[in-house]
Amino acid sequence: MDNLGPYRPKFKNEPASLVLNRGYTVTEACRSLDVDETTLRRWVMEYRTHGNGIQ
Repeated sequence: MDNLGPYRPKFKNEPASLVLNRGYTVTEACRSLDVDETTLRRWVMEYRTHGNGIQ
C-alpha cells in the first residue's frame, strides 16, 4: 500500500461532495455509504481545503 491510505482521492470526493454539494448530513452520507463518521468528516475538511476536491 502507498501513502494514500486505503481510499483513493476520487473515492473520497464522492461522499464529501454529497455533504457539501447535495445537502446530505454527515450522518446520512455515512449510513448510505457505510463509512465511519470521523473518516467522512476528515474527507469533508480535505475537500474544503482543496476547494474542488481531494487531491
